[in-house]
Amino acid sequence: MGWVGIIAMLSCGIILQVGQQFPGYMALWPTPAAAFVLVAGLTDRKFGADRFLSWKPPVKFGDSSYALYLFHWPLLVFILVYAEREQAGPRAGTAIIPISILGAIIATKLVDTPIRRSKWTEQKRRRALLAIAICIAVGTATLSAWQWKVHLDEQAIQAQEQAAQAEVLRNHLGALSLQPCFVDAADPDLSMRPALTALDQQWVSVGEACKDAFLPNEKMLEGRCNQSAAVSKPKKTIVVVGDSHAEQFAGALVPVAEQSNWQLVSLLLGGCDFGSETSPTGRESECQDFNKAAMDYVLKLKPDAVFTIATDAVPDSSAETVIRGYESAVRTFFDAGIKVIGVCDNPRFTKNKATCVGDSGAYACVFEQANHLAPSDPAESLNRIDGAHMIDLTNQYCKDGTCFAVAGNVLVYLDDNHLTLDYTRTMAPALGQRIAASTGWDVK
Repeated sequence: MGWVGIIAMLSCGIILQVGQQFPGYMALWPTPAAAFVLVAGLTDRKFGADRFLSWKPPVKFGDSSYALYLFHWPLLVFILVYAEREQAGPRAGTAIIPISILGAIIATKLVDTPIRRSKWTEQKRRRALLAIAICIAVGTATLSAWQWKVHLDEQAIQAQEQAAQAEVLRNHLGALSLQPCFVDAADPDLSMRPALTALDQQWVSVGEACKDAFLPNEKMLEGRCNQSAAVSKPKKTIVVVGDSHAEQFAGALVPVAEQSNWQLVSLLLGGCDFGSETSPTGRESECQDFNKAAMDYVLKLKPDAVFTIATDAVPDSSAETVIRGYESAVRTFFDAGIKVIGVCDNPRFTKNKATCVGDSGAYACVFEQANHLAPSDPAESLNRIDGAHMIDLTNQYCKDGTCFAVAGNVLVYLDDNHLTLDYTRTMAPALGQRIAASTGWDVK
């Protein structure tokens, strides 16, 4: 029993993932192991475990066991932090063990034993209390100094991030430059964002593939469902549904969601307007199947709101209209108690605006709003439906009837009909304010 207990104790840390299982049922391994040694007791046998345990070196080493317990863990943590690693590895582990043992022996001999066995502290109670107070003060001062350093480091990092954000904001205001009383304080001759060679990185992604509660059962939605990082207690859950234009405006929605503690889910299929009764030639069946699957998914999930595109703009034309079948979809959601946030479409063109900027410069690519969008939001009338919130963001890329290909030193369009991610991010404050004004939600 004695040897079984010793072997079980020595093998515990090698066999078990103690860092992940303690405290818990895994403690049943070392506890009975120690009990075996105690029950075995003194056997007086030549090869008994007690003969080894009563040997002078293990007994002497046992005097430093508590100090060893205190030393080895902080030493391990410091090494992992310094080396920026998750595991010590054989070499570091081999170094940690003797250093911990040496430190434990020294601390026991020079600190622990003298304090515990001091005749001076034993003579009067107040002396013992003073010794305890000094020990606590030393530990507290050390910890406080470390915490203060960590606090200062965090403040320095935050200050650097704020300075970097302020610098980006000052030089690349994007949509914010179209607001009243704007004063251009950008550095002269600063390059535009994004670079024309980096447009393939300007597509929006809500996050990772859907999982757990957001994993769709519909086969049509496989590979088309994404979610933001899981929020444990989201204040709102929003599902972005539609085509690539719903996707692009998610670039403005994501920052609002992050600051307001919302959970985002996206169901996207390029070229398929949500709610549309018509579809691109050759894709009628695919788009209709997607819309039906998306509708069923939303009705089953019952989020707080659906975020969609409400209108269709026609390239180089003012013939912007509400998507066919959209009102019917809004009413279906209303019946299910789900709000709808509908954004009107952005201008579309017959020629690539990014190419225009590259070939002719930003000023040569300015255009008139009246030639590309309806005079007012065609979906505004849907606001009469309770739970429908139609939002017009036209003044985020047009001002006083004039629209821009570059605003606030940020490229607005990445092709002939899509907005760049860098630009939509600068639209986040306006989108957040309008969602708050329309829904009454607390939006950060």
